[in-house]
Amino acid sequence: MVNKVKKSNTRFQFAIALFLLAIATPFLTSIASTNSEQYWAISQPIPSGSEITSEDIKKVKIEMERNEDSYLTTETNLLGLVVKRSFLAGELVDVRYLSNTAQSTLEEVSIAIISSDIPMTTKAGDLVSIFLVPVTQNGVPDSLPARILSGVFLSELDRKSSNFGNTISITLSLDQEFVPKLLAASVKGRLVVVGKDG
Repeated sequence: MVNKVKKSNTRFQFAIALFLLAIATPFLTSIASTNSEQYWAISQPIPSGSEITSEDIKKVKIEMERNEDSYLTTETNLLGLVVKRSFLAGELVDVRYLSNTAQSTLEEVSIAIISSDIPMTTKAGDLVSIFLVPVTQNGVPDSLPARILSGVFLSELDRKSSNFGNTISITLSLDQEFVPKLLAASVKGRLVVVGKDG
Protein backbone atom coordinates (compact mmCIF):
# COMPACT_ATOMS: atom_id res chain seq x y z
CA MET A 1 0.00 0.00 0.00
CA VAL A 2 2.86 2.35 0.90
CA ASN A 3 4.56 1.57 -2.44
CA LYS A 4 1.39 2.42 -4.34
CA VAL A 5 1.13 5.79 -2.54
CA LYS A 6 4.80 6.54 -3.28
CA LYS A 7 4.33 5.65 -6.96
CA SER A 8 1.24 7.82 -7.11
CA ASN A 9 3.06 10.77 -5.53
CA THR A 10 6.00 10.33 -7.90
CA ARG A 11 3.71 10.32 -10.92
CA PHE A 12 1.87 13.36 -9.63
CA GLN A 13 5.11 15.28 -9.07
CA PHE A 14 6.37 14.25 -12.50
CA ALA A 15 3.12 15.47 -14.07
CA ILE A 16 3.44 18.81 -12.29
CA ALA A 17 7.05 19.15 -13.46
CA LEU A 18 6.00 18.49 -17.08
CA PHE A 19 3.17 21.01 -16.78
CA LEU A 20 5.49 23.71 -15.41
CA LEU A 21 8.06 22.94 -18.11
CA ALA A 22 5.38 23.30 -20.80
CA ILE A 23 4.46 26.73 -19.43
CA ALA A 24 8.06 27.92 -19.02
CA THR A 25 9.37 26.74 -22.41
CA PRO A 26 7.72 29.46 -24.58
CA PHE A 27 8.80 32.12 -22.10
CA LEU A 28 12.41 30.91 -22.06
CA THR A 29 12.41 30.58 -25.85
CA SER A 30 11.17 34.16 -26.16
CA ILE A 31 13.94 35.43 -23.90
CA ALA A 32 16.55 33.48 -25.85
CA SER A 33 15.32 34.81 -29.21
CA THR A 34 15.36 38.50 -28.28
CA ASN A 35 18.30 40.77 -27.79
CA SER A 36 18.08 43.94 -25.70
CA GLU A 37 20.70 46.39 -26.96
CA GLN A 38 21.14 50.02 -27.87
CA TYR A 39 20.32 50.91 -31.47
CA TRP A 40 20.62 54.07 -33.54
CA ALA A 41 17.39 55.99 -34.17
CA ILE A 42 16.75 59.19 -36.09
CA SER A 43 16.37 62.21 -33.79
CA GLN A 44 15.05 64.69 -36.38
CA PRO A 45 13.64 64.38 -39.90
CA ILE A 46 16.39 64.08 -42.52
CA PRO A 47 16.00 64.10 -46.31
CA SER A 48 17.22 61.56 -48.81
CA GLY A 49 20.77 62.33 -49.89
CA SER A 50 21.84 64.03 -46.67
CA GLU A 51 24.94 63.16 -44.70
CA ILE A 52 24.35 61.88 -41.17
CA THR A 53 25.63 64.14 -38.38
CA SER A 54 25.67 63.64 -34.61
CA GLU A 55 22.53 65.81 -34.32
CA ASP A 56 20.58 63.46 -36.62
CA ILE A 57 20.85 60.31 -34.47
CA LYS A 58 20.17 59.19 -30.92
CA LYS A 59 20.56 55.98 -28.91
CA VAL A 60 17.51 53.89 -28.01
CA LYS A 61 17.41 50.67 -26.02
CA ILE A 62 14.99 48.11 -27.43
CA GLU A 63 14.49 44.36 -27.61
CA MET A 64 15.15 43.05 -31.08
CA GLU A 65 14.67 39.62 -32.62
CA ARG A 66 18.07 37.97 -32.93
CA ASN A 67 17.53 37.25 -36.62
CA GLU A 68 16.82 40.95 -37.37
CA ASP A 69 20.07 42.43 -38.67
CA SER A 70 18.84 45.41 -40.73
CA TYR A 71 19.02 47.84 -37.81
CA LEU A 72 22.34 49.11 -36.53
CA THR A 73 23.56 48.99 -32.95
CA THR A 74 25.40 51.93 -31.45
CA GLU A 75 28.68 50.07 -31.98
CA THR A 76 28.45 51.15 -35.65
CA ASN A 77 29.79 54.58 -36.59
CA LEU A 78 27.19 56.31 -38.80
CA LEU A 79 28.73 59.77 -39.05
CA GLY A 80 29.42 60.79 -42.63
CA LEU A 81 27.23 58.12 -44.19
CA VAL A 82 24.58 59.28 -46.68
CA VAL A 83 20.92 58.24 -46.45
CA LYS A 84 19.29 56.93 -49.63
CA ARG A 85 15.74 57.75 -48.51
CA SER A 86 14.10 60.28 -46.22
CA PHE A 87 13.80 59.36 -42.54
CA LEU A 88 11.31 60.65 -39.97
CA ALA A 89 12.16 61.34 -36.34
CA GLY A 90 12.00 58.16 -34.22
CA GLU A 91 12.73 55.71 -37.03
CA LEU A 92 15.44 53.12 -36.47
CA VAL A 93 18.41 53.46 -38.82
CA ASP A 94 18.11 50.80 -41.49
CA VAL A 95 21.41 49.70 -43.05
CA ARG A 96 19.68 49.02 -46.38
CA TYR A 97 19.20 52.77 -46.90
CA LEU A 98 22.73 53.93 -46.15
CA SER A 99 25.61 54.58 -48.49
CA ASN A 100 29.23 55.52 -47.93
CA THR A 101 30.03 56.13 -51.58
CA ALA A 102 27.79 59.07 -52.48
CA GLN A 103 28.55 62.65 -51.51
CA SER A 104 25.64 64.76 -50.43
CA THR A 105 24.65 67.50 -52.87
CA LEU A 106 21.81 68.83 -50.71
CA GLU A 107 21.56 72.44 -49.69
CA GLU A 108 19.12 74.11 -47.31
CA VAL A 109 17.22 77.20 -48.40
CA SER A 110 14.95 79.30 -46.19
CA ILE A 111 12.13 81.23 -47.79
CA ALA A 112 9.20 83.28 -46.52
CA ILE A 113 5.71 82.43 -47.69
CA ILE A 114 2.21 83.64 -46.89
CA SER A 115 0.79 81.58 -44.02
CA SER A 116 -2.29 80.63 -46.05
CA ASP A 117 -0.08 79.23 -48.84
CA ILE A 118 0.84 76.08 -46.93
CA PRO A 119 -1.60 73.46 -45.59
CA MET A 120 -2.11 73.47 -41.82
CA THR A 121 -1.42 69.72 -41.70
CA THR A 122 1.99 70.04 -43.36
CA LYS A 123 4.88 69.52 -40.95
CA ALA A 124 8.67 69.20 -40.88
CA GLY A 125 9.76 65.97 -42.54
CA ASP A 126 7.06 66.06 -45.23
CA LEU A 127 7.76 65.92 -48.95
CA VAL A 128 6.03 68.81 -50.70
CA SER A 129 5.62 70.42 -54.11
CA ILE A 130 6.27 74.10 -54.78
CA PHE A 131 4.05 76.04 -57.19
CA LEU A 132 4.65 79.50 -58.60
CA VAL A 133 1.58 81.73 -58.83
CA PRO A 134 2.67 84.59 -61.14
CA VAL A 135 2.21 88.23 -60.20
CA THR A 136 -0.92 89.69 -61.75
CA GLN A 137 -0.99 92.87 -63.79
CA ASN A 138 -4.26 94.78 -63.83
CA GLY A 139 -5.99 91.74 -62.32
CA VAL A 140 -4.84 89.45 -65.12
CA PRO A 141 -2.12 86.86 -64.34
CA ASP A 142 0.88 86.73 -66.66
CA SER A 143 0.52 82.97 -66.91
CA LEU A 144 -1.07 80.00 -65.18
CA PRO A 145 0.32 78.67 -61.88
CA ALA A 146 3.14 76.20 -62.52
CA ARG A 147 4.76 73.44 -60.48
CA ILE A 148 8.43 74.33 -60.21
CA LEU A 149 9.61 71.61 -57.78
CA SER A 150 8.22 68.34 -56.48
CA GLY A 151 9.30 65.87 -53.80
CA VAL A 152 11.07 68.61 -51.85
CA PHE A 153 11.94 67.81 -48.23
CA LEU A 154 10.57 70.32 -45.73
CA SER A 155 13.22 70.35 -43.01
CA GLU A 156 11.89 73.23 -40.87
CA LEU A 157 8.59 75.03 -40.51
CA ASP A 158 8.15 77.99 -38.16
CA ARG A 159 4.47 78.84 -37.83
CA LYS A 160 5.11 81.01 -34.75
CA SER A 161 6.48 83.78 -36.93
CA SER A 162 2.98 84.20 -38.44
CA ASN A 163 1.82 85.56 -35.06
CA PHE A 164 3.63 88.79 -35.91
CA GLY A 165 2.54 89.02 -39.53
CA ASN A 166 1.10 87.20 -42.48
CA THR A 167 4.29 85.34 -43.46
CA ILE A 168 6.02 82.26 -42.10
CA SER A 169 9.50 80.90 -42.62
CA ILE A 170 10.16 77.46 -44.08
CA THR A 171 13.43 75.68 -44.79
CA LEU A 172 13.70 73.31 -47.74
CA SER A 173 16.40 70.72 -48.38
CA LEU A 174 16.94 70.21 -52.08
CA ASP A 175 19.64 69.30 -54.54
CA GLN A 176 21.98 72.21 -55.21
CA GLU A 177 21.07 72.30 -58.90
CA PHE A 178 17.47 73.29 -58.05
CA VAL A 179 18.36 76.18 -55.71
CA PRO A 180 18.65 78.81 -58.50
CA LYS A 181 15.27 77.73 -59.89
CA LEU A 182 13.61 78.19 -56.49
CA LEU A 183 15.20 81.58 -55.86
CA ALA A 184 14.36 82.81 -59.36
CA ALA A 185 10.73 81.80 -58.88
CA SER A 186 10.54 83.60 -55.53
CA VAL A 187 10.90 86.99 -57.24
CA LYS A 188 8.39 86.24 -60.01
CA GLY A 189 5.34 85.70 -57.82
CA ARG A 190 3.87 83.87 -54.87
CA LEU A 191 5.24 80.49 -53.87
CA VAL A 192 2.60 78.01 -52.74
CA VAL A 193 3.44 74.79 -50.88
CA VAL A 194 1.31 71.77 -51.74
CA GLY A 195 1.48 68.72 -49.50
CA LYS A 196 0.47 65.12 -50.03
CA ASP A 197 -2.76 63.80 -48.55
CA GLY A 198 -1.65 60.69 -46.58
